[in-house]
Amino acid sequence: LYFEHRKYLTIAAPVFAIVASFLIFSYSRKIERLAYFLLACYALVISVVLLQTTSLSGNNILASEIWSIEHPQSLRATLNLARYHESVGDNHTALKVLDEAARAQPNSADPVLVGLMIACRVNSESKDNLAERLNNSTKILRESYSMPTTINTLDGLKNAYLKGECLEVLSSESIIQLSLSALSNKLYRANPQNRSNIHLLIATLHINEKNLDKAIPELISALDSKPDIESISLAIATLNSMGRYQDGLDILIKYNVDLPHNPWLKSKIINQ
Repeated sequence: LYFEHRKYLTIAAPVFAIVASFLIFSYSRKIERLAYFLLACYALVISVVLLQTTSLSGNNILASEIWSIEHPQSLRATLNLARYHESVGDNHTALKVLDEAARAQPNSADPVLVGLMIACRVNSESKDNLAERLNNSTKILRESYSMPTTINTLDGLKNAYLKGECLEVLSSESIIQLSLSALSNKLYRANPQNRSNIHLLIATLHINEKNLDKAIPELISALDSKPDIESISLAIATLNSMGRYQDGLDILIKYNVDLPHNPWLKSKIINQ
């Protein structure tokens, strides 16, 4: 097991070379016993390492702290530590971790956005502080480098607003502004899936506000970026609710996405 699971492919060649070497050595009777002894030692070493790694992984707080200390530049380690503190009710420490990460990595939007979400959820700060977090989030999204988790965090803020959390600063308009800031960032805009997800997020906010005329262009933009069954279904359902049945049929024809081969999934989508 490796931190952040990013090195499995690169370790394959050295491991293959070691195993192949043992196999070659075993052909020689003179060093066969040495080869097997070294192989046993290697197996013992990696077993001990595996035991230590899994023991650490099973201790959430210790793992979170150690990973964050050993990998200070890892956003995943930082977010993992902050979310652990949040999960045990220590929101003050969670926000402290995120604020320190935001200062250390000013080109990353995730610590700022997650900090806003936690601060909103626990209602632990004044309205002015929350507004400042919101303004910082809007600004940094225009300039930050792209992270796949950022869109999920934006969606989390949308869900928090829909649940009635942090209504002092969160609104449909403010979340749409955050989303538009992300769209103005060429790094987010360059990814078709990101563009589609952001347009869908904006569309669902408009749908929630019963503003279907504004939702339709966002749904079309999402489909133009990356069409999929779920987006097509939402667009057609929205158009049908407006009585625009022909427009819904036109979308179905234009964005002809292949149905999954799995018969159960296929029938489920068709029935919807």
